[in-house]
Amino acid sequence: MFRKNVLTILVLLGMMAVIIPAAQGSIVFTLNESGCCGSGPFGTVTLDQTTANLVTVTETLNPGVNWAGTGAGEALEFNILNDPAINIAIASTNNNQTNFSAGVGTAQASPYGTFDYFIHCITCQGGTGPTGTLTFTVALAVAGPLDIASFEVKSGAPPNGATPSYVASDICLQSLQPGACTGNAGASDFQIKNNPPVPEPVTSGLVGTGLVSLFFLRRRVRG
Repeated sequence: MFRKNVLTILVLLGMMAVIIPAAQGSIVFTLNESGCCGSGPFGTVTLDQTTANLVTVTETLNPGVNWAGTGAGEALEFNILNDPAINIAIASTNNNQTNFSAGVGTAQASPYGTFDYFIHCITCQGGTGPTGTLTFTVALAVAGPLDIASFEVKSGAPPNGATPSYVASDICLQSLQPGACTGNAGASDFQIKNNPPVPEPVTSGLVGTGLVSLFFLRRRVRG
């Protein structure tokens, strides 16, 4: 009887594991607001829920747009609900670690106001800077869950009644060169995308345990 009960419990665990999906989903901010130069969109900022504790951020600039270093903003500025202490890790792809670094403290992005976190462009100077994609991960300094929804916080105290923004990026629209091509682009809205659930490794293990246990339980019942 004891062995039968143990096998039954293992089967139930395997069945429960099927309904425990991995962290999933993404939010896409479109850089459609212009605080500088021409009209957008200038690119996107995508937040992927990599795990329950880790968010991957990817800023992709459209062709003809590059990051700039005007002093009016940063490569990317963003907020997180309740301003937690975080760890930022710049990805090694696309020369990201050569071009960018994690900022310390708050930053201003005219005309959108104040942001609590930012990524600084090391190689940007005036209207010149890298193009393409910027990728980094964000996790809480004290281990714990970090949800992409907590990034849905707009900038604070925009001057002169300007519209707050979810993110801001100091860019140059190359088609306006050699004139005034630089300034901050912002995002006034976002889209939520749900990705298909992928079982965590522990979930797959529980499913396997449940199936094996079910096999032996059926053999025992037939016996």
